[in-house]
Amino acid sequence: MQENISLDGDKIKGKSKYVKGYAGFSSKEAEQEGNYLAIKVDDNTTTFELSDPKSKGSGTIDDGFLVVRITDKTQTITLKAKDKNTRVLTLTDLELEEESA
Repeated sequence: MQENISLDGDKIKGKSKYVKGYAGFSSKEAEQEGNYLAIKVDDNTTTFELSDPKSKGSGTIDDGFLVVRITDKTQTITLKAKDKNTRVLTLTDLELEEESA
């Protein structure tokens, strides 16, 4: 699903491979294909918000792992912690593999 994912400050780097048929992400067929990002977040992190010009997603983080579907490198991931601190992660340095024929 991904290669060499790392966090450099607030920039996520590495490669998100194009995946088909990922039913573990969503029961909606339209959301079972694309680029996904899985990262471990601080145990203090409780919620996330993913936004870009085309889509928006949000939710709670219960187990310290976040899996999101990336549609564009201009998206950001806002993480909110129990202590009300907020961190915004950028994806501009993330390589998104394109769908192969």
